[in-house]
Amino acid sequence: MAKPHMCSAKISAIFKLIGMIEPWQGAQTSLHAMLADDVAHHPGAYFSQLGMYRDKSANKGGWPLRSPNPAAHDDDMVERLWDTSSQLVGRTSAG
Repeated sequence: MAKPHMCSAKISAIFKLIGMIEPWQGAQTSLHAMLADDVAHHPGAYFSQLGMYRDKSANKGGWPLRSPNPAAHDDDMVERLWDTSSQLVGRTSAG
């Protein structure tokens, strides 16, 4: 019969292969965003430790990182989304 720690190591290896990380690793981005002095100089920035993105250059993460979603940087789309959302909730756009 397999020892519990052996099964855990095998399961962890499988999870790692599909891109999952340990909880302490996942906490690193949040901790950095809360504790690093330079974060205040990057309002609205995207912070990511690592990930699996279509843009392979973003997979290694970084602080700050340009969002891997190009739509996040489309100012016209942002304005249209804001206006549409305002209309849907019954508020007029301030802009």
